[in-house]
Order: sequence, then structure tokens, then C-alpha cells
Amino acid sequence: MFVPQGRSEDDFLNLQYSVENEVIGLDWVLLGDGNIQEQGTVIKFAQRHGHKLVKCSLNEVEYLRVEGAGLAELGMKLLVELYQFGLDDKVKLYVEGFEWPSD
Repeated sequence: MFVPQGRSEDDFLNLQYSVENEVIGLDWVLLGDGNIQEQGTVIKFAQRHGHKLVKCSLNEVEYLRVEGAGLAELGMKLLVELYQFGLDDKVKLYVEGFEWPSD
């Protein structure tokens, strides 16, 4: 989760990496007003960088997903280029299914 520059702390966006059918993907979950409002912008941005987001649904939750090479780079470009997120800025990290060391 991250808050783009110039937005209130409650106006966060959510970028997710997950494994489905043993394949890693980048997901733009269509929950929360910000992610829903920004979906067109994210689709166009991904297309300009050679990626196609596909609309999916799991457990009655819709999301946009891209799989394949370059997912880490695409996620960073979304944060840095599209949302002007600084390389020293903080994100909130939520993990499920594995341990991650805390600060």
C-alpha cells in the first residue's frame, strides 16, 4: 500500500504481487476507491511498457493481473514514474502465507 504525493493518508493505492496456479503475477485489486478510479490509468501505463493487464475475479473480488517477465520493474515504474513515489518513500507491506522480518 502506498499514498501518492499530494494525497491524504486515507487515499492510498494497493499494488499486489501474488501466486496463482504456481505463477507469480502483479495485481491491481479493484477494491477501494483509489484503485477503482485509477484502473484506466494503470492499464494504459502497463500497455505503454509492453504489458497487458487482464481482468480477473477470485472470491468475488475483481482485479487486474499481469504475468510474465519484468513484473518487479513494472511495479517500480508504476510507483516512481506514474505516482512520483520517491525511492526513499515508505510503503506498507502486508504478507500472507510466509514470514517477513519486521523493522
